[in-house]
Amino acid sequence: MLFYNACEPLGVKLETGLTPLKLMALDDLEKAQVGYRWSNAAGGLVSLAAWPEQHVVIMDDIGGGKPLIAVTGEPGLPVYANYGAGPPFEVAAKFADFLIALARLIDIVHGEFCIFDVFDDDGVVEAFRSRTQAEIEPVLGAENFGRFFDYFYG
Repeated sequence: MLFYNACEPLGVKLETGLTPLKLMALDDLEKAQVGYRWSNAAGGLVSLAAWPEQHVVIMDDIGGGKPLIAVTGEPGLPVYANYGAGPPFEVAAKFADFLIALARLIDIVHGEFCIFDVFDDDGVVEAFRSRTQAEIEPVLGAENFGRFFDYFYG
């Protein structure tokens, strides 16, 4: 805990070409679960039975509704994502792989493409998709890469 207190990520927003993602600070983790694991009620927070206890929202877009979820009860700490009304889906089998994939995505978005040039009138620029696939699919695997890319750009 001392390390996190000294190096806490406060106000970290990650720009990937669409809505920025917010990395939850330690003090914001409980509040970040509201609407997913808990619901606000007159008497306080009420647990939502459909949300697994081991799912912890660690990132979300700045408007909410697109959580990235660490599954704390599984080996490797898999990362799931969600948007819309469906169930969460896996984007990385291990938290470490998710961080590598996210870092590579940000490097490509900021280092090789102008951040807002990942889209054209037809959708995602094919050169951008091909480049991210070449870098990230070996880390996540084909299925998780497809879901990871769809989460960010679908």
